[in-house]
Amino acid sequence: LPGESFKTFLLSLEVKSTDKTLKRLREQNPPIIARTENDRILLDPRTVLPEQEGALLVGLKNALKK
Repeated sequence: LPGESFKTFLLSLEVKSTDKTLKRLREQNPPIIARTENDRILLDPRTVLPEQEGALLVGLKNALKK
């Protein structure tokens, strides 16, 4: 809905390299899509269905431990 806004909250990650971390997130299976703002990675959990939460957490853990 253009012009409409929905309440949400964001997960903000402070990492050494946003570009490298975003690349690792996209390489996960399934890919994790995020954005950057003010040198932080932002994820919007309202775009994640309840049955996808486990895969998201595994993918985040894998991408951030490298």
